[in-house]
Amino acid sequence: MRMLGRWSSLEQGQVVFAGNCGCCDESGSTNVKKMEQPILDYLERKYRKAGSANLTRLLAEQAGYRQGEAGGIARLLHAIGRQAGVDATAAEQHLLLADLERSIESLAAMP
Repeated sequence: MRMLGRWSSLEQGQVVFAGNCGCCDESGSTNVKKMEQPILDYLERKYRKAGSANLTRLLAEQAGYRQGEAGGIARLLHAIGRQAGVDATAAEQHLLLADLERSIESLAAMP
């Protein structure tokens, strides 16, 4: 649940990117919450390509994930913490949590 707390505090803030992109304003900064969908899109794409049906189903059913439209990292972490409706194996969940932690920590390391 440490990761849930980390995400909850991060999503309230802003990050600054070195260059401007579509998600940033003129100053090169964006609200961390706007990064939630790209993170979930990345994870779903990665697990779909790897053939991990349990993880793509976990994203859809427990995070409310819909490509480019919806999903919640906090919802996902709550579901994994409760093990409610989670069919993914412990090893699969560990993989997902490690990938998610890297994404969260990379955002946390930005100014």
